[in-house]
Amino acid sequence: MKHNSINISENDLKINGTELYYCNERNTKFIYSDLKSKDIVGIINLINGKVIEVVNKRTINEQSFYKIIVDEVVVGWINIEDSIRLYRLPKTFGKCNCAREISIQFVGMEKVDESFSNRLIEAKYFGFINDIPSVFIKKIGSSTKIYPILQDDFNHLIIPDQELYVKINEGTSLYKDSALKKETTTVEKDCECLVTGYYDYLNEIRVKINNKSYWLEYKEIIRPTQKYENLDFEFVDKIMYLKIRNQVLKANESHQEHIINTLKNNITISDDLQRIFVNKYIGDPYES
Repeated sequence: MKHNSINISENDLKINGTELYYCNERNTKFIYSDLKSKDIVGIINLINGKVIEVVNKRTINEQSFYKIIVDEVVVGWINIEDSIRLYRLPKTFGKCNCAREISIQFVGMEKVDESFSNRLIEAKYFGFINDIPSVFIKKIGSSTKIYPILQDDFNHLIIPDQELYVKINEGTSLYKDSALKKETTTVEKDCECLVTGYYDYLNEIRVKINNKSYWLEYKEIIRPTQKYENLDFEFVDKIMYLKIRNQVLKANESHQEHIINTLKNNITISDDLQRIFVNKYIGDPYES
């Protein structure tokens, strides 16, 4: 018996995620409150160097306008020409011990200073600056300020996905931190240790000895099996958008459940009419 095939088009699988950009536009360009009245609410230089999220697009007289959000606040409509497309990354940590200067046309660049050097940082986004692969980094913590650096200046902290062992010689210094400044002890005798983390293209590795974690300077550089350019960044960006949206929805659901449980635990029901009302709007307060 002949069976018809199941036809699934590319549009059926399309993910309508929002796009992110690193704002980089001429200072003379305006921000409009809406596209009908074109009331001006600001100029681009107020948001140059910030991450902008596009939530709507329209084309007027062959010119594209984008409704944008900055720091979770709707700013207005702008025309994007020179801003840098950003691609969301999964949790990606690493180091930037030496960052070369980058020239971005309309953004007053802040040089990545020594406060970034030799410390754990997070790579939030990937993009191309003057066609060169770059990552946009931030310090660990609550700061939303990001700094662009060339991808080759970022040393990715890699957690091995399979067991990796290295030989450590007697007398090797062991440190608490990856900066290799706080020495705690030395290796008492030659041993083979499990590697629990390392920075690609650096000599710094984290090992486990007697169920304790230490950092040390290793004589050989461990190179990663793959680099960022092997990834489909459009695909990664869409997956990360869905993951972030899912986290937001879960947080909202948890908040709503907390409110309902608080109401249930603090409402006294005195008759059947009140019970029906409560059950209709917030559920049976006595259900198990």
